[in-house]
Amino acid sequence: INNLPDAFFLNGLQPEPDSTATGATKITATDLKWGHALLGTEDSKWNGGHPIDLVLGADVTYDKRVIPALVATILELVEMFPGVTVLVAATERNRETFESFLEVCANAGLDVVHEDFPVPRREEQRGPFYGDGVQIHVCTLRRKMEG
Repeated sequence: INNLPDAFFLNGLQPEPDSTATGATKITATDLKWGHALLGTEDSKWNGGHPIDLVLGADVTYDKRVIPALVATILELVEMFPGVTVLVAATERNRETFESFLEVCANAGLDVVHEDFPVPRREEQRGPFYGDGVQIHVCTLRRKMEG
């Protein structure tokens, strides 16, 4: 979270004030504490009522015990913001934990769409650098469609 402003700048996405004159949009990073209720807290609206367009999760499926809380928070966000895109980069340290993530998502009514994210061998990488020793699953999570 602390490095996101630098990443925004390096990618031409630095936060700018909303301006219809210049067509600029405002981008901000918000720390999301999953496992904590977003609704029914002391605030009348979560996140000050600001809409959420994108949720990024990286390396958050590391322990089977925390996956239900993670998925419950994702489900709450999808219900609050139906148009939100949720991307999770899951490093598969062991297959059982990743399978647990998939199962909890399915039981919660979330589809997990595996995005194409080939990781070149380390010696072929020019940056940014990704480990090639374990599989990384980049997944989009969506509410299952009825019917």
